[in-house]
Amino acid sequence: CQEIILLLISQQMDTIVSPETILKKAKKKQLIRRQNEEYKNKTKLAKIKQKDEVIRAEKFVKDNLEKKKNFQLYKRKGMEKDFTSDALPVGKVIFVIRIKGSEQSPKPIEKVLQYLRLGVKNSGVFLKVTKNTHALLKKVEHYVTYGIPKRETISELLYKRGFIKEDNSRSPLDNNTVVEKLLSEYNLVCVEDLVHEIYRAGENITIVLKYLWPFLLNPPTGLNKNSRKPFSKGGDWGNRMEKINQLIQNMLQ
Repeated sequence: CQEIILLLISQQMDTIVSPETILKKAKKKQLIRRQNEEYKNKTKLAKIKQKDEVIRAEKFVKDNLEKKKNFQLYKRKGMEKDFTSDALPVGKVIFVIRIKGSEQSPKPIEKVLQYLRLGVKNSGVFLKVTKNTHALLKKVEHYVTYGIPKRETISELLYKRGFIKEDNSRSPLDNNTVVEKLLSEYNLVCVEDLVHEIYRAGENITIVLKYLWPFLLNPPTGLNKNSRKPFSKGGDWGNRMEKINQLIQNMLQ
């Protein structure tokens, strides 16, 4: 009888698990769980990285193709005889707006845009129409739109977004003091004098345009969003003549 009792007690002792063993098992399970989570996170990050690399590669190829197409277009436009700026009257002042960014623009086009002081998308400048202006617009026509501004439009541009160059810094045209200080020797003493000089393309127009900073406008709403056609054929780029005033009003809001 005693032997049977001792045998039963020994079997029960074997089934009892010590606290140290329980702790070791819990730590092992926790370690395995953490390793599994780290593996899942690494796999997930690797997939995201791979996807991003594919997207970047596709964008790189797309941008390069766009640049090649634009460069070929740039060379072809240089040889064409007819383009939409032909209708611009020589001697008039026009307002030119850049409607495309620099992401897909080839270097030759970007250089011309920089020369015209159209460094960023949605910037605008006044230009006096000359043979040189025709040649420059011809090269970058797919990146800009332009037309003849009304007197009211010129006034709004100067008062709302106008800045004048003073000691290599931008001074807002919110009063006549800065105009008189810089341009009084040309008989220009107030903002209205600048409006009048730009509108009639006066003898001091070159001086006035030299002092004015490029205008930074808001992104337009309701454009045709057709970059393959000129404005005259339902697109966005090129000559708008008097209808440039509607676009300027849109971009001043």
